[in-house]
Amino acid sequence: MKRLLFFLLTIIPSLLVSCEPQEVEQDLYSAESFLKDRYDLNPLGDTIRFTVSTIGNWSLSKPTWLDANRTTGRGLTTVILTANANVTGSTLSGEIHIYANENKTIIVSQANPFAFLEDNNPSEYKWDKSIVGDSESQSKISVASNLYWRLEPLDTLPRHFKLSPSEGFSESNVIVECIENNLDTLDRIEQYKLVSYIDEGRTRPVSDISGIREDTVSIRQGHFHFTVNNLSKANAIYGKGELAEKTFEINIESDPGQSSSWSVKEIPDWLNVTKVDNQHLKLSPRSTNVTKNDRRFDLTLVASPSGAERVIEVVQEKYNFYFIVDGIEIKSDEKVAVRNAGDTTITAHFVSSGPWKILSQPKQLQCTPTSGSEGDTQISITVPGQNFSKSELNLPLTIQSNDSKFLTIPLEETLSLAQRAFKFEPVNDGLLDTLPSSKGNTKYIDFISSGPLSVSEKPSWTDVYFSSIGDQEYRVNVMANSDNSSETAHRTGKISLVCTGHDSDLKYTFNVVQMRSLFDLLSESTVSSVAAYDNPAPTFRISLLTSQSWSVDNNNTSNWITLNPSSGDGKTSTTEITCNLANNPGKARSGKVVIRNSSGATKQINVSQEGFFFSAPKVDFKSAVGGDLHQVELSCYGKVPWSVDSYPSWIYVSPTSGNGSTRIAFQVNGNGSSSNERSGTATIRNGFTGDVITVSFKQPGYSWEVNNADSYSFDAFKGDSSPEFTLTASGNWSIRTPAWLEASTSQGTGGRTYRIKFTTALDNAPANSARSDIVTIVCEDFNTLNKTISVSQKNYRLESNPASLTLPRKKSETTIMITADGQWTATTDQSWITLSKKSGASGATSVKVTCERARTDRQGYIIVKDTKHPSVEVKIMVSQKK
Repeated sequence: MKRLLFFLLTIIPSLLVSCEPQEVEQDLYSAESFLKDRYDLNPLGDTIRFTVSTIGNWSLSKPTWLDANRTTGRGLTTVILTANANVTGSTLSGEIHIYANENKTIIVSQANPFAFLEDNNPSEYKWDKSIVGDSESQSKISVASNLYWRLEPLDTLPRHFKLSPSEGFSESNVIVECIENNLDTLDRIEQYKLVSYIDEGRTRPVSDISGIREDTVSIRQGHFHFTVNNLSKANAIYGKGELAEKTFEINIESDPGQSSSWSVKEIPDWLNVTKVDNQHLKLSPRSTNVTKNDRRFDLTLVASPSGAERVIEVVQEKYNFYFIVDGIEIKSDEKVAVRNAGDTTITAHFVSSGPWKILSQPKQLQCTPTSGSEGDTQISITVPGQNFSKSELNLPLTIQSNDSKFLTIPLEETLSLAQRAFKFEPVNDGLLDTLPSSKGNTKYIDFISSGPLSVSEKPSWTDVYFSSIGDQEYRVNVMANSDNSSETAHRTGKISLVCTGHDSDLKYTFNVVQMRSLFDLLSESTVSSVAAYDNPAPTFRISLLTSQSWSVDNNNTSNWITLNPSSGDGKTSTTEITCNLANNPGKARSGKVVIRNSSGATKQINVSQEGFFFSAPKVDFKSAVGGDLHQVELSCYGKVPWSVDSYPSWIYVSPTSGNGSTRIAFQVNGNGSSSNERSGTATIRNGFTGDVITVSFKQPGYSWEVNNADSYSFDAFKGDSSPEFTLTASGNWSIRTPAWLEASTSQGTGGRTYRIKFTTALDNAPANSARSDIVTIVCEDFNTLNKTISVSQKNYRLESNPASLTLPRKKSETTIMITADGQWTATTDQSWITLSKKSGASGATSVKVTCERARTDRQGYIIVKDTKHPSVEVKIMVSQKK
């Protein structure tokens, strides 16, 4: 059932006013203008909405399973009744009663939700879409439900059945129709599940409610029965020389009154195919397979008139005739590389399905054996001697079949062997690095040679030796066997390598160079203005170019300079030396660094280092009693650390530590804790030398005296004053008073004595009670010195009982009681009001009030005022009806 949605559609009728009572008609409105007498609600929840329009009160009663936004009201009211999902297992019913001038009864019911399949075993279909045992092509599934529903597939496979409808509301019959013939080899099965929903758009499924089931239904379509040897797919495997016939049994489905036959779709030229009758087929190869690959063909049988197809996979194995080297089958176009290193033997395997023999081979090859039979035969192939050519040498070995089957059709296979070219060349560019000038230094080049390697030429000042680093690869090491003592020229020479026995054909020559003896400074000979201090200590670097051993001449080098390294062997031509200087605690200084080589030659570097400084102006600060800020200009060298130590707690220092020159701020707090003078010092300490600078501080005590100040009580009227008191302070002060009180002086500064009194600024009249408050004298520098004074103001009573009068229209007389704390006077603002007394003393006084006869509604006032303070008054309103 669709969910009921009701909206407010009402116009409030106008009410006509007359002298006679009006008859009020009650109206009940809904989406249909007036409420229906019966509502059947959605089983999963629903709403009834209507408007009550009435003058006067109304109420309603309802079943307990309905919720209402309200059950009583008055006038125009919208009522919303809501039912939740019915999960009781049975139908809910009841009545809604609306009580007003006109009563209304509405019958309401809500069914229990249910959803299930009454017939979930539809007919089974044959391969040709018809129902088994019936010529019809449609069946049905019965859906029992009072909800929105959908039959949803349980998988994503292609659909072969059509469901109409596949979704709906309430009870329905779903027609199932088979879409197409099933010519496959398997039956088709599809499953659908019944899913229920709350909403018409089917976006909110329902679950876990009694009466709602997720029933499933299976639909089946059989397949066309067409088999080969009782299989949907058969195979026929023949050996390479097998020619025997194989028979296959064909079974094909036929309906009563209709016959089915089959035929072969396509036949390869190497296969005999004979259809014996409609139930038998014979196959046989036409000849032996003399190729190197299997023959394969899918023989397709086609049924008529259905068009179903079945396959027989036919395979005829290949004739084996191939080489294997290192476990890998070698193709005809592949080469097998042979090392170029004297007599070399490789092992090959030849696999054949029949006898074979070597047809041809180069004279360089020796093969054992030269023939063989069916199977896997190992052949030893030897290549004697080396290929001294720098080109690759091809050596093809051809084997022919000796099988009688191939007398007319030769079957051959060639193993292409290739002996590598002779290698005699350096690796990469073959350049030898320059040898340092000192004896014993070694450099090398890498060289490839397919034969023995030797030296035919070299300089006398070198030694040459070889080391093997791989197959036919050598490292040629060249070592200087003496120093090059010249400091002005390098020495050069040539080294020639030859292949032993082939000196004229295979030769390689390269250059060798040994550097001159070096001893130079690559840095400036003077280093100036080195920092006096650093952390770590200051340094500078020098570059020394030398080919001899060297060391620092400590006897001539300043003791505050150290070198790292302090010596070297000269094998590294350029050495980076770090010169470390001690931090200088005094004036600027000069020194030197002297380096001496093994020949006695020296190099000198002159060094100057800056001086150190640490100072500040000598000051003794005098601070104000309220505190103030002082600053010290500290002059300190560069990165030298300093800190401020041992200063009083009443001084704040910023910063307390740092490096180099800076400005240090000393903030002195106010001296509000004592009236005595105080003093202290702060120490600025040098973190390098330990030197200190002392800063002194002195601050007077704080004066704060309030004399003769007591609690004060004032009378009720403005202008009453207190006695004077005195105030003395070292700094600023202020007085905070309540709004009704004023101080003769409300604030001041330090350095003098003030005379102060309090005066009331407002009347406390008329008032019901006295008032009390606090006056605070505030020390602006130190709130701990604040002083409080209790103050109060009496109240003044002026009142009338009663506070107002209401009199009839005839001439009237009544009495009022006036109570006051002093003398008073009374007047009226209307001539028709007369008073028996117009003044009185303190206490309670009875006054008669007389009013003349009234012809219209009217009012006036009696005004009572204090005689001494006219601003204090009470107004008594007098009202009289016509």
